[in-house]
Amino acid sequence: MAKINISHKHSLNRDEARAKLEKLVDQLEQKYKISYDWSGDDVNLKGTGVKGKLSIGEGKLEGFVDVPFFLKGKVEKALAERMGKEFPA
Repeated sequence: MAKINISHKHSLNRDEARAKLEKLVDQLEQKYKISYDWSGDDVNLKGTGVKGKLSIGEGKLEGFVDVPFFLKGKVEKALAERMGKEFPA
């Protein structure tokens, strides 16, 4: 497994950021069959060969995702693009 660390600054308030993250994890669940559960402002992700945790902070989204090594580059690129689009700085 390869760990991808996520630290992305954004200009959204906490409610806006949580709504966008909820939409994102719903899409992941539908597209990749990744399950998730919320604990406060943290969302835990779990799927076949994938696990992770994302946390909403004031002006920041942080966390990690463990993926198979051969997918690391592809997933990192997709996450960076999506974070930039959904969570503007």
